[in-house]
Amino acid sequence: MKSIILSNIDKSLGSKLIFSRAALQINPGEKYGLIGPNGCGKTTLLNILSGQDSDYSGDVQGTTDIRIGYLRQHMHYPESLTVQEAILKDYEKIISDLRAAEELLAHADPHNMENALVTYQKARDTYDIQGVDHVVSRVKGMLAALGIPVKMKQRIKTLSGGEKKLLALACELIKKPDLLLLDEPDNHLDFKGLSWFENLLKNSKKTVIIVSHNRYLLDRVCSLILEIEKQKVYTFKGNYSAYRMEKLKKQTSQQADYAAVSRRLARLQKLVNRFREIAGRTADPAWGKRLRARKTQLQRESKQAVDNPLTHSKSIRIDLNTQNSKAAIALRLNDYSRSIGELRLFEDVHLEILCGEKVGLVGANGCGKTTLLKDIILYGEWGNQKIRIGPSLKVGYMAQQQEVFGPQNTIEAEMRALGPLSREDVFKLVSKFLFSWQDMDKKIKTLSGGEINRLQLARLIYLQPTFLILDEPTNHLDIPSREVVEEAVADFKGTVLAVSHDRYFLEKIADRIVEVKDMGLTSHRGGFSEFWFKNYSVLQSDRGKVKAGGARRKRHAVTQGAGSRKTHNRLAELEDQIARAEKEKMALEKQITDAFRHGEHQLGRKLSVKLERLIATIDKLYTEWEGLE
Repeated sequence: MKSIILSNIDKSLGSKLIFSRAALQINPGEKYGLIGPNGCGKTTLLNILSGQDSDYSGDVQGTTDIRIGYLRQHMHYPESLTVQEAILKDYEKIISDLRAAEELLAHADPHNMENALVTYQKARDTYDIQGVDHVVSRVKGMLAALGIPVKMKQRIKTLSGGEKKLLALACELIKKPDLLLLDEPDNHLDFKGLSWFENLLKNSKKTVIIVSHNRYLLDRVCSLILEIEKQKVYTFKGNYSAYRMEKLKKQTSQQADYAAVSRRLARLQKLVNRFREIAGRTADPAWGKRLRARKTQLQRESKQAVDNPLTHSKSIRIDLNTQNSKAAIALRLNDYSRSIGELRLFEDVHLEILCGEKVGLVGANGCGKTTLLKDIILYGEWGNQKIRIGPSLKVGYMAQQQEVFGPQNTIEAEMRALGPLSREDVFKLVSKFLFSWQDMDKKIKTLSGGEINRLQLARLIYLQPTFLILDEPTNHLDIPSREVVEEAVADFKGTVLAVSHDRYFLEKIADRIVEVKDMGLTSHRGGFSEFWFKNYSVLQSDRGKVKAGGARRKRHAVTQGAGSRKTHNRLAELEDQIARAEKEKMALEKQITDAFRHGEHQLGRKLSVKLERLIATIDKLYTEWEGLE
């Protein structure tokens, strides 16, 4: 594969300008993370690269002679197909050509035999190169690795949206494309599937462009970051952490420049005001001339002035401040059991969460996490012996399926149903979450997933809960919005129980991880990294199937000799060092952001240097850890 070069790309969607003379070069073998706020044009760029969108001006070179695999954000299969038929749908022509060639060969007379053999061999070679005989078994194995052991005769209409997405992902991965375009491929993956997927992409020699809001995935997989900003595409060397550090340093520098220019413009304005006062008191034309000169200078320097970097940051604003509860127990499960039909999810479960704790709830897809949260919301109260919630606690719920709103209602109607709110009150509340005055008349059913999640956050702000129960709170949100949610939940003084597949989010907010496993709940003290390294740091096998590696002591129980013990001890040391370093990195990023916001530019630059060294250290630790594994 040669480099793909995009030049002078102009693209509009309706009246909205998406790209203006945008340029980009994609080099073979690189892993690109494509980021930017929702609606900036990430999917549009993938459509242009894949050839799905030709309604643009500019030039795209290098895509004509390569195989492109494209996993779209929203996949659609005919509902009547079986899973096996859906898998083979992209190979229908290859199969049909081979069957036709076989038929031609079987009935060819001696005069046409040579042509029939050539036709058959060509069709057979294409069939074998594509590995059609093994397509179904490979996809089946990959789906099992991703936690979706579907049956090949199962109808597509019986699959969930997540299962359909994962089926499409598996079908694209086995095509051996030169360029793989992935639009939010990690949606619906549990933490084991995410680790498997991360490892697959990282070890692939293919060129990959991945749109994702999963910062950990972008860190572990990507060698370059593409950011769409102001209708342009900018390339940053390194992973997401390196990009973030570069942006923080740039923002700190811009803020320093802005502060210096602002002081100079303020001095010029004072001078203009003083000259205007003097010119008004005297008939001397020299003062009028001086006044005009200074006004011209002020106008010129104002136009050339550096913009305030903060004014270009469109992000949601959250304040979840609450009073500490006087209760000791936030949640107590006692002999809790749950089934859905014949499926047993929980059996005699016990769990206690104290007030003020922040707990991350994790587990494989379908294990019952959302069901447990819904039961807590529906049945939890102090008088319920099986699901007891502290009597003084006020629960705020953020639902994954977003069923807290009526689909036919408007934004204004839903928010005004919460309490005595005027239209102006509602707008003041929802405008913090990027909703306009006109948006308040939109019906809930017309909103995107991200918009509904932002509205759920606005609802929580109004309710002022003391106990947050969150089911995938960062789903559908772009990275800046996710970071705001993280900060708000981390600073929240109340109790939190959160289900999330976002490792960054869990690492930031959780001081305890509770895992759903074998119809029970197992509690792990510490953050997600400690939990992960102690239980699931080895997940891959030769065939790509996920293996729950078990506890670290089990993983190395079969090793013998001093060398093996030394390796085992070093692995343990590295895992602890990585976990501590990841936490330190998050803390440093917050300190740099705070320094930038408060105009402490020298501190921001000093911390940026420290962060740069820490990121390099983390990369070295991971490299050594992967070598020992």
